[in-house]
Formats: sequence, structure tokens, C-alpha cells
Amino acid sequence: MDYTIIRYGSLYGERADHHNGVYRLLRQALEKGEIVHRGDGEEVREYIHAKDAAKLSVDILASKEFTNQHMMITGLERLKQKDLLKMIQEMSPN
Repeated sequence: MDYTIIRYGSLYGERADHHNGVYRLLRQALEKGEIVHRGDGEEVREYIHAKDAAKLSVDILASKEFTNQHMMITGLERLKQKDLLKMIQEMSPN
């Protein structure tokens, strides 16, 4: 049986819920005016929007090139957690 396994990096998007890390950070910033982060901020992620990941998934599954392979879909840029936190802080009204 043919297969294609697709795994995803750190997703974000409009329909994210409380299980999503970016959603939780934004919600904390907006509701509490602060973000509680456990870590040193050096953690690195490759964020990708859910719509981009979905489009890439469809392209991968439609192509015979990826049959019987394991694919990892991530964003193009590596971003440290502390840099994401700084961006959220700059955008936050609080």
C-alpha cells in the first residue's frame, strides 16, 4: 500500500484554539497584558500559517513524487521564541 506521511512545524492561523502555542501567547497578551513563558527564549520554531500548510499538503498528496515518503512542512524562517514574544509585545495594546 502506498503512503505519504506529512508532519507539520509550528502552525498558526485564524481558527487556532487553546492548544496552539501562538494562540495562547496572543490571548495572554490581550487578556492579561502579560505573557508567562517557561524557557529561556532561545527555543527555535519554524512557524507556518495553516492555509500555507494546507496548500502544500494538497500539492504533496497530488504528486506521485512524494509517494512512500515522509514529509515535514515548516515555515521558511527560523524564529527564536524571544523574538516572537518581542513581536507580540510590540503589537499588543497593553
